[in-house]
Amino acid sequence: MKSLSVLAVCISLACASFASVASDENRSEVQHSQTTQLTAVESPRVDQLLVNEAADFARYDNLMLAQVQVSFREKAYRSSFSTRNQMNRAIANVTPKIQQLFAETFSAVTKQQGHFQMVSQHTDNTLVVVPRLVDVYLANLDDMSHSGRTSVYAQSAGHMTLVVDLYDASTGEMLARAVDHQQATEWSRAVRQSSVDNTQQIRRMVTSWTTDLNQGLKQLNQPM
Repeated sequence: MKSLSVLAVCISLACASFASVASDENRSEVQHSQTTQLTAVESPRVDQLLVNEAADFARYDNLMLAQVQVSFREKAYRSSFSTRNQMNRAIANVTPKIQQLFAETFSAVTKQQGHFQMVSQHTDNTLVVVPRLVDVYLANLDDMSHSGRTSVYAQSAGHMTLVVDLYDASTGEMLARAVDHQQATEWSRAVRQSSVDNTQQIRRMVTSWTTDLNQGLKQLNQPM
């Protein structure tokens, strides 16, 4: 997932506006400089895993979750909305719902797994989890953003990719990054996609990711 404090890392990576090109460039520079310290390792759980081999994960037993950033695959919606402003409003309406669903699911699954405590303030034994959902596509985005008056039929509710970075809460050092793409349940025929389907499928994907993260950290948590 040095001169930067963990608070600066969280602000720059989790709270900065994605509308600012300059901020994106600065954030990319910080991320690139830190990922060069990571080594790619094989993982049966995720598509890509990078780990700081010098990190001692056995010292961590708390997780602090930053708000997930959500980036949609906007090109896929160009034919679904009359104007770009209409599309942007739909995305702006649905994003907080996805963020809340992610946070609630992550906390619930972590508590159920029982390996780590969720905390809101960091200590020396805390890992900061900074998640991003990228390339997000929901077949019926409009239905989830408000009441929705048009039925949408598709073989899948959509897909998204998780990029999650782990940082030492005290030093701000990046310790790991995982990248994984997931597809919603695919049906053999087109079926009606609603906000209920979106919620169920997003919760399923976040549950899978959170379980994999907890299980992976549990293995890394073993004393060296």
